[in-house]
Amino acid sequence: MIAMDNSQHFQDSIQNSIQQLKRQNRLLFSIILTLIIAFVVSSFTFSKGKTFDSIRTKKIIIEDAEGKDRIILAARITESTFRVRKDELSGVLVLDENGQDRVILGASPFIKRRDGSIVRRATDGPYGIAFNDENGVEKGGMGYYSDKKLAVLGLDGPESEGIVLFVPQTELFGQKVGILVNDPQQGGQLFYIGASNTSSFINMDAPGKGRFSIEMDSLSNTTLKHYDYNTDIEKLLMKTD
Repeated sequence: MIAMDNSQHFQDSIQNSIQQLKRQNRLLFSIILTLIIAFVVSSFTFSKGKTFDSIRTKKIIIEDAEGKDRIILAARITESTFRVRKDELSGVLVLDENGQDRVILGASPFIKRRDGSIVRRATDGPYGIAFNDENGVEKGGMGYYSDKKLAVLGLDGPESEGIVLFVPQTELFGQKVGILVNDPQQGGQLFYIGASNTSSFINMDAPGKGRFSIEMDSLSNTTLKHYDYNTDIEKLLMKTD
């Protein structure tokens, strides 16, 4: 009974985290889109009553009062005298007052590691939105990876990924949907909620020590197990038929 109560509490907590992340991403997208629309309207409406059927340009750059690049809109974002990073992006880039990448809406094939190095992502893409901390290190976002046919939404902690939600087009490692929660300071999995074509399950981990698992198949048969990492022994706690 205690295990099931903890499971329900965890699921409620995950749902709240998901909704909060979605609201943050919608807000970031709305702010960027509003800025772009406002800039385009103010820049190309030169006289009263004059309109344009279309606007074609290579790049749009919005500067602050000190002449620093703060928002860049381009198919290829590379050179900027103010931007700290020099790798190529595509879409809309928001810089802070120190020239660090803070928000990217579009394609971001490169990522900044915690040690400051810039490396290409291991997979193709993604197309989506990503937001960084004051040092330009990615802290979260959502996007779609074309090569893996995978939609992902996540939040990063100081040392590792914190929360990851993924939905593949078909299956990923046998899973058709999943929610992964890691320890953001020490690393290691804390919780996992997933579903395959045959069952749904919840894993609750004490990293390096053990795992408590709840699994339910398509006929509502439920299995409770505990696995001890130190002894490599798995115990069946309960099974319903």
